[in-house]
Amino acid sequence: MKGTIVGRRAKAKSVSPSSDEAGRSALSEIPAVNATLGALLWQMPAVIWAIDRDLRFTLSEGGGLAALDSEPGDAVGRTLFEYFSTEDPEFPPIAAHRRALSGHPVTYETEWMGRTFHCHVEPLTGGESSERPASRST
Repeated sequence: MKGTIVGRRAKAKSVSPSSDEAGRSALSEIPAVNATLGALLWQMPAVIWAIDRDLRFTLSEGGGLAALDSEPGDAVGRTLFEYFSTEDPEFPPIAAHRRALSGHPVTYETEWMGRTFHCHVEPLTGGESSERPASRST
């Protein structure tokens, strides 16, 4: 999953089956939308990530990674416990993700590496996993 952006939204056009030209036009817009979203992701001081049910990172991307001296995908494969160097399931970021896995969105603020992060985690439905938290921080 490394390098994949999840949870994005794009404008869609209604295309009739008999309109091949309109269909090609709508499909031709997808790369431009993806490029725009990618540029925004890397220009904003934000991080997006996703975890699986084992609290293991499956995605970490965004321009805010530089402030953490991190590269895209560095956290992928690590658990939240490993990332935060704790075994405490009540550590606020871990507790927030556990609550999101139970189906409840959570907004919280945390101090990490000398910075304050405003975070929002919520279940991300669909895709490769039936439900996993998708997160963002700024």
